[in-house]
Amino acid sequence: MFYIAQLKSLVEVKPHQFEEDELEIIKSDISRRFCDKILFKVGLFLSTYNINKVAQPFILPGCGSYHAEVYFSAVVFCPFVGQVVEGRIKSINSSYVQISLKFFE
Repeated sequence: MFYIAQLKSLVEVKPHQFEEDELEIIKSDISRRFCDKILFKVGLFLSTYNINKVAQPFILPGCGSYHAEVYFSAVVFCPFVGQVVEGRIKSINSSYVQISLKFFE
């Protein structure tokens, strides 16, 4: 149901962020882009678990920011097909049923 997925992403660090901690900038960028989103064939992204590797950064022509490919581990929720997940009905109407799972809303 919950597992650690190995992912990679291209992260942009803008010039006004150069003096800040690089790992914190990377973590916040990854969280902003992926948190509470469903990644195709991966699952629901919950949080960044670990930054494994930051590749050599590069600067694109005409851009003051630098970009780096980041390899990271993420906590993902992905129940397997046929798995029974227990929950409670939070709300219901003619177009959807919203179910609350105990471990997150």
